Order: sequence, then structure tokens, then C-alpha cells
Amino acid sequence: MTQWVIDTWVIATCDDASSNKCLDCECFLAIILENGIICLDTENKIMEEYYKYIKPRTFVSRWWDRMVRDKGQIVFFSNSLPGKHRGHLLHKLHFDSSDIKFIGVASKTKDRLLVSGDSDYSADICDYLSRELSIKVLCPGEFESV
Repeated sequence: MTQWVIDTWVIATCDDASSNKCLDCECFLAIILENGIICLDTENKIMEEYYKYIKPRTFVSRWWDRMVRDKGQIVFFSNSLPGKHRGHLLHKLHFDSSDIKFIGVASKTKDRLLVSGDSDYSADICDYLSRELSIKVLCPGEFESV
């Protein structure tokens, strides 16, 4: 099964009916429910962030219950990132420090896939992640290309 790191943007966008990306996010989560694994951090920072957006009786809450509680399709990795990459992302590319945890986890997974639609993942950042860490950043509608 494919290991996925999912930026909180995907979780938040699922319950935003005004977003034109809502359906893409829901489709992505539904598909990985059947054949994917969620990768979170051992430090629990990603899960803490998710819980701010998982509201009762929503698509995301039902998806979370099935994915994590019923199927146990979840693995944990440290969110640490070597200092040279962390420094380059933060100081040279001006990446949002609150999203470093997703990159740290993605760098340790077997598939090195990170899904987000957040504008923080600019072309320069995606290029650096691909070139230096072999991480592929996808939008929710692009996951079928994997």
C-alpha cells in the first residue's frame, strides 16, 4: 500500500463546500481509504493539527474513523529534518516553519509523497524537495498519476 503524507490543507478543504477543491480532496481521501496508509509524526504535531479540523458528523470525521480506528492504516515517523534542509527551506526559500513537520515525515516514508494544495508549496520549494529529498508534492487531483 502507498504511504501518504497529507497536509492539513487537504483535511480543512474537505469540509469547505465553498472551495472548488473540496471534491478533489474528498475523492483523494476516499481512494486512499481503500489502498493507502496515512503517515503521521511520532511527535503528534500533525494529528494535533488535524484534530482542529475534524468536526463531528462530517465526511472527514467518518473517513478518519474508518482509516485509523477501523482499518489501522496509519504509520508513524519522526518529523525531524536534517539541519541543512531545514535551514535552506526556512531561510533561503522562506518556507512556512509550521509545515516543516510534513516534509520531515515525507522524507522518511518509502513512497515520499506529500499531498497539499497549499500555496506554501511553490515551484521552487517543490523543485528543491524533489531534487534534494526525492519528495513529490501533489495536489489532491493529481494522485492518480502516482
